[in-house]
Amino acid sequence: RLLDQNRDFTFTTDVIVGFPGETEADFVQTLEVMREICFAKVHMFPYSDRPRTRSALYTDKVPPQVMSERKARALQVAEETAYQLRQRFIGRTAQILTEGQDEHDGQYIVGHTANFLSVMIPKGEITSNQLIEVQLLSNSPKGLVGQKR
Repeated sequence: RLLDQNRDFTFTTDVIVGFPGETEADFVQTLEVMREICFAKVHMFPYSDRPRTRSALYTDKVPPQVMSERKARALQVAEETAYQLRQRFIGRTAQILTEGQDEHDGQYIVGHTANFLSVMIPKGEITSNQLIEVQLLSNSPKGLVGQKR
């Protein structure tokens, strides 16, 4: 219903892979939900026991190698669906809050739109903590690529 009201609405989520008792069918269902919703960002991590929690006492633990394999599969789906989601925004303008330099080569400033889409723009004279209008030009595995308007 949120998307009916605002087509630009996006979702983020946290996913725990390998919670005790998780079956392959459970995991496949998680992947199906991820494909259906197309999250802008997925925070993914494998289950680990925490002291004084009930789940630490569960005996039906998922083997570490299964957790690792499932995490890799889920990350692949998360990356593919986030890329598909971002495609809808190419050619549009958006306001972003600049947050800092690209961690890889420092040639870009990275920021986020109001709906949490990551945007990289050429560094130029732009600094962190600015609200700027950008033209969204293309998509990459790391996020949208834009240019200051």
